[in-house]
Amino acid sequence: MKNIKNLIKQYLFSLCLLFNSAASKVCHKDISIKITIQADKSEYLQMHSNPLVSENHYGEYRNNATQMKHGIAYWNNKQNMLLNCYKLYKILYKNKTVGFIELYNDNTDEEVSYIAYSIDPIYWKKGIGTIAVKKIIEHCRSELKKIGVRYIQATVRITNKGSIRVLEKNNFKIIEEKFFVDCPIKVLKLTL
Repeated sequence: MKNIKNLIKQYLFSLCLLFNSAASKVCHKDISIKITIQADKSEYLQMHSNPLVSENHYGEYRNNATQMKHGIAYWNNKQNMLLNCYKLYKILYKNKTVGFIELYNDNTDEEVSYIAYSIDPIYWKKGIGTIAVKKIIEHCRSELKKIGVRYIQATVRITNKGSIRVLEKNNFKIIEEKFFVDCPIKVLKLTL
């Protein structure tokens, strides 16, 4: 019974985010966020092939374009998008793609959704990541709460000070430091 309940919650999560995101962009001055479409995956792969971006990843995707492509193929599978509640958003600055935000639930804890993001290094230290994370959380908060999500969590390499600042400026709190696969990371959590 719990598995059916979880699947229904996951499906509703996916539908809420899809309908809200497809209908409009989330905007703030020159920064906007919109759900990606199939054609955008080449931009995603191109950004993540940049060594300055990939050095902040950890685990199997770090500096491994083949693994990154397999990951994209996995997430583009519609069944996986529903079951894992994965949504990929583009971050636009003055109508140019400058980054991506991923929001997902991995089925390990129904009260937690996860956020990850990447920004083109040319646009680092301009406040774009902070605003993008803030706006996507504001946009999705009520839908996430309706389906029982109480927290949004992020994991960040300890050396990625900029990303830690982005999350802390958005009221995420460090809850744990640990070693994961190939590096030390911080786990940060936001209570909705």
